[in-house]
Amino acid sequence: PIWEPYDLYKAFLGRKKKDKLYSGFINEKKKPSLAQKISVFIRGNFFIPDARMFWINPSVKFLKKYLRDNPVDAIISTGPPHSMHLIAEKVHRATGDRRIPDPCERDCYDATDGTTDCGRMAADETH
Repeated sequence: PIWEPYDLYKAFLGRKKKDKLYSGFINEKKKPSLAQKISVFIRGNFFIPDARMFWINPSVKFLKKYLRDNPVDAIISTGPPHSMHLIAEKVHRATGDRRIPDPCERDCYDATDGTTDCGRMAADETH
C-alpha cells in the first residue's frame, strides 16, 4: 500500500476526503489562511521532490518483482510528479534495463541526484 499525504492535508484544512485539490493548493483570489500557508511551507520543504515521495519504495519493490516475471526492453519515466523519475532510476539500477526519461522533461530534471541541470542530460542519451 502507498500512503497518500493529501488525505492528511485535507483533514488539516477541515475538508472532506472526496474534496478535489488543485495543483496550486491555494486559491489566488482569496487571502490564504494560516493553515494553507503552513501546509505550503511543509509541502515545499519536507516533501522532496514532491508529495508523491511515498510512492518510491513500494513502487520500486513491486516493479522489481513484476519485471523479473515480465521483462521489458526499456523503462520510460514521465512526470510530474518527479518521484516517477526516481522510481524509474532505482528500477533501472536494480534491473539494468535501459531508462528513457520523458523527452519533455529530461533536460530540466535529473532523477539520479534530484538536481536541475538543463544541459547535462540532453547530451547523455545512455541513461
